Amino acid sequence: MTAPVTRFVARENIRRDTEGGRTRLGSYVIAGLIIIGSRVFAEEPAIDLSVESKPSTVHVGESVQVVVTVKHPQAVQVTWPSIGSDWKEAKIERSKNEPTVISKGRVTERKTYWLSSFVAGSHILDTGEFVYRANDGKDQEITGPQIKITVKTLLPEKWQGLDIRPVKPPVVIVSLWMMIALIVIIAVALAFWIWRRQQKATLGAVAIPPRPAHEIALLALEQLRQENLTARGENERYYVRLSGIVRAYIERRFQLRAPEMTTEEFLQTATKASELSFAHQSALRDFLAQSDLVKFAKYQPSRAEADAAFEAALRFVKETAPLTEAVVLPGHVS
Repeated sequence: MTAPVTRFVARENIRRDTEGGRTRLGSYVIAGLIIIGSRVFAEEPAIDLSVESKPSTVHVGESVQVVVTVKHPQAVQVTWPSIGSDWKEAKIERSKNEPTVISKGRVTERKTYWLSSFVAGSHILDTGEFVYRANDGKDQEITGPQIKITVKTLLPEKWQGLDIRPVKPPVVIVSLWMMIALIVIIAVALAFWIWRRQQKATLGAVAIPPRPAHEIALLALEQLRQENLTARGENERYYVRLSGIVRAYIERRFQLRAPEMTTEEFLQTATKASELSFAHQSALRDFLAQSDLVKFAKYQPSRAEADAAFEAALRFVKETAPLTEAVVLPGHVS
């Protein structure tokens, strides 16, 4: 009886030692996980980045409001990147720093950007790398959220199906009246040159200021009205002349040189002029888009649409003319 009792006691001691070892091992593992987890959380502060675009779909040249939000612990300092400095598809018109909010040990920073694009299509814009200083004293980078916008063209949705032909080169038409006009111009230029030499010899050179751009445009518009092209069904020629007057006025008025530019390239250049308000930019986009439909897509406007286009061109010239030089010409254009 002594041997079995001894073996039973030995087995019981072994079982107790094994369970005690497992218990101590589990305690060590849990303690290690707690230490590792605390170090990980201590080294990696919780930084939240988000972006919101309103609206996400716009037309060419329209403004998009983008709000970038950064949330981080109060003890962490975050440095913002120069958002938009390397964009090619869009540009930032202006930005605003929103008030910083601190609540329950966390800081919320927001910046609002207003951007626009003259490149049609879907664009993904990177906000760059945000830099923060971790608890180990080293600077760390975190990639900012992407801005997704869709830019639509001003042409109709099914413009691919329209009969749009390439722009034809200008045709030089020499008539008797043009020959007479050329001779008169040469004679006037020669007479002016002789008179100028005489003036220099006696009184010295006298600077003649150039004629203001808006006066040239108003005279050209009045001449176009008197030709009454739309009544004769010459809509394409009418819109070519009308849009040409407006483009020539903008080039003279704002010192632009864009004779070979497409409509979208011309719009992108013209809207950079500081004197043009947002309303004038929108009116110019609509006017040139309608003119392109008539010139290239063979769209046939009504007489009311043609008259409205003329009034829009006239109003644009008068409203953007310099206030010190604005005049009222006699006749229909007033």
